[in-house]
Amino acid sequence: MHLLERTTLIKAPRADVFSFFEDPHNLSRITPAWMNLPIGAIDPLPIKANFRIEYRMRWLGFGGLKWVTLISDYQPPRYFADEQESGPYKYWRHVHTFDEVDGGALMRDRAVRASVRYSWCGHAQADRRPPAPRHLRLSQPPAPQDLRDGQTGPLTLGGQALSLT
Repeated sequence: MHLLERTTLIKAPRADVFSFFEDPHNLSRITPAWMNLPIGAIDPLPIKANFRIEYRMRWLGFGGLKWVTLISDYQPPRYFADEQESGPYKYWRHVHTFDEVDGGALMRDRAVRASVRYSWCGHAQADRRPPAPRHLRLSQPPAPQDLRDGQTGPLTLGGQALSLT
């Protein structure tokens, strides 16, 4: 089993932060380009328990691998969890929690996964730790070059710089 964790202080109200991160249409804004993870299909909004998201991904140049996740637990604006229904991992559970703190919201991401099912073609790619995306803005989508892998610069939400801890 692998455990991936990240804590982020976001200088914005918890309700706004939760709203941004629960919206599956924002995934392309926060997912590193190297992951190549476009959404194939989603259930009708709004988000709720048992909400299903289907992705099409490419690993190391190999064609359209289907990855399906299900929102298994949904308690707005406190937390939500997604679990793999089918895809590249033997097991995947990703919990997103949002706490009110002085100065904004503390977001914690915790992903637990078992080894990659397709290790012959994707192990090296799957074990890369995703970098923080360069920009997140609630008011307008970023230009494609804003989210390129490896760029540096401030991470922002609603025009406010984020502090990564």
